[in-house]
Amino acid sequence: MLEVLPKVRLDVDAFPYKDADGALGIDSSEGAVYILYDKSGMSEAQLMVSASSMYFITRMDGTKSLLALREEFEKDSEDEVRIADIEDLVSDLDGAKFLDNHNFKDLYNNLLSEFTTNLLRESACSGSVYSSDVDVLRRELDEIIENAPKPEMEGRIGNVMRRAPRGVIAPHMDFARAGKCYGQVYSELLKHYNKPDVVVILGTAHNSMKNRFAVCDKDFELTGGVAKCHKEITQGILSATSSVADFKEDIFLHRSEHSIELQAVWLEHIWPGVRIVPILVGEMDEYIKNPAIINEDEQIASMISAITSIADDTRVTVIASADLSHIGRRFGDDRDLDVGFISETEVADRQYLNKVIKGDALGALGSLEAHGDKYHICGTGCIYMLGALLPDVKGQLLGYYQAVSDELEQAVGCAGIIFE
Repeated sequence: MLEVLPKVRLDVDAFPYKDADGALGIDSSEGAVYILYDKSGMSEAQLMVSASSMYFITRMDGTKSLLALREEFEKDSEDEVRIADIEDLVSDLDGAKFLDNHNFKDLYNNLLSEFTTNLLRESACSGSVYSSDVDVLRRELDEIIENAPKPEMEGRIGNVMRRAPRGVIAPHMDFARAGKCYGQVYSELLKHYNKPDVVVILGTAHNSMKNRFAVCDKDFELTGGVAKCHKEITQGILSATSSVADFKEDIFLHRSEHSIELQAVWLEHIWPGVRIVPILVGEMDEYIKNPAIINEDEQIASMISAITSIADDTRVTVIASADLSHIGRRFGDDRDLDVGFISETEVADRQYLNKVIKGDALGALGSLEAHGDKYHICGTGCIYMLGALLPDVKGQLLGYYQAVSDELEQAVGCAGIIFE
């Protein structure tokens, strides 16, 4: 019991949980109940834990023994806790592969070896986020397109087929919550735009990366087929940026990241056979605090140059797979999801989008700087990169939406935008 307990992995996150009726998910007299999960997707386990368990979980930093943690708890709470209960918690965390120890390292090494040797990037979402039955999936996507609302901003969308759009912003939420937004985007692309030669998908990276970008040179497995990676262009980008960074170093993060796969599903549905260039983009929090210095970032500059050079003789569409505000207690807000909070957030999201639509990439970052990104936008990096790749290109807002989940105490915003 004097032995130091292993550290809880940084990828392990928690959110408060209530059932649909607002009641706590388990019988607990200790207050809130939390769901623990692995953001990286390497462990598929989920654990439901009490508030007192969270006390220990948040303090397991790899420097404290079981006895030391118990003493801290009893001092802070003035309650007693059994050693056996703490040991059971540690055992559950270990079994879920949530601890930074040899059990997790074995899992990591096995998954890394499997991913590295596989020519395909296997689907992470088929059978969960979308159907694993190809006929069912096609019907569901067709229904989403058929039921898509009309664009919010009328004027440039007509009945004449246009050349492939230069840029698109689409959500990366699941289809159930963001169906209207997906429907608007992909209905317009299907009905009014010709197929491009290649689509560069800038996906939001939901886990930390060593570099700004992670380029994947694998085909993406989907329900009923694959989305083909444009290997020549992908290798060209890697070669053009190699003097600045190795943007394949973080390729393993593609294994469980959904933000690119969900766009690939839609692209294969509306433009069968279109080839993709999958690039994960990290968040750019430091540039929200100081937008002016983003032009000094060598990795960003090199990626902009590499992607821009593709368009010299190729019809390229760039998609930013990005959501907007993330509010509620799940994301650290100490506020109820009432009408006032949701309306306030929409105003802030739309102020940000007004800059994005005008092709003002720096101004968009500046609008977040003004309030310190207090509404937690998820996709800033992707949206900035799209704007930087298409300077002064104006966009059309198709629609803005918020998906509110009271039982998870969260609301997530998203928008669909097309840049010609």
